[in-house]
Amino acid sequence: MNRIKTFALMIMFAVALASCSNSGNKEDKNKETPPADSVKPAPENKNVADTAKKENVKNLTAQFQDFTLGDVAHYSFKDKAGKEWDFNAVEDTTYTFSEELPEKKSNTHNQGFTSNKNLQGKWFDIKYVMRDGRTMTESNMDTIAVIIEVKMKQ
Repeated sequence: MNRIKTFALMIMFAVALASCSNSGNKEDKNKETPPADSVKPAPENKNVADTAKKENVKNLTAQFQDFTLGDVAHYSFKDKAGKEWDFNAVEDTTYTFSEELPEKKSNTHNQGFTSNKNLQGKWFDIKYVMRDGRTMTESNMDTIAVIIEVKMKQ
């Protein structure tokens, strides 16, 4: 899949996420989806405040591990207890957890994207919600974990 098609799929996924607003919980065999409260360093941010009123916002402090683009985006974090968390979207644009690769390093495995190496291993306060979304580009709706706010720990 070329970069333009991949980018178009990511945009379509983001639009689909924006139109969803259901809460829930779902576990993966190896990773648990985050339980509540999430990310972003702007208490005056009206979008986060509005989301908190409508959705069950959960908080988590975790270390950024990796970003992969497979069926959908996977932002992997690990908390202090060693529990792994897999988020499928990040609405807060304060940090860029993924980076586009140069075309010569792009392949079908990485789909042209990699983790932001400067953020790997850093700790973040995360606010997140569970929403209806697609876990695969052409699948039925499912419950996914979405980071709505993220702030790097000092």
